[in-house]
Amino acid sequence: MRGELCKKAIDSANGLEWREVQGGFFSLVKTPDNIDSYVLADYLIDKYRIATIPGDAFGNKGKHHLRFSFGCLDDNDLQPAMKALASVDLSDFSL
Repeated sequence: MRGELCKKAIDSANGLEWREVQGGFFSLVKTPDNIDSYVLADYLIDKYRIATIPGDAFGNKGKHHLRFSFGCLDDNDLQPAMKALASVDLSDFSL
């Protein structure tokens, strides 16, 4: 259920692309190729209060991805967090 909620939120966000989870409670989410993932991670925490980790922190295959964890939230925090994630709109992102 948590994974489905996160997938639905990512699918609603403008500029992020869900990648199927290979296990666990996290996903590497595709980001636009023209946006540095470290800059984007800072932007998401500043504008949306969403903490994430740049995917290339886990190796070159993670480039242009962000790692989202959705397993650590308790049930009371999960819905508001997914609502915030679904509201992400990268069309107004600028360096």
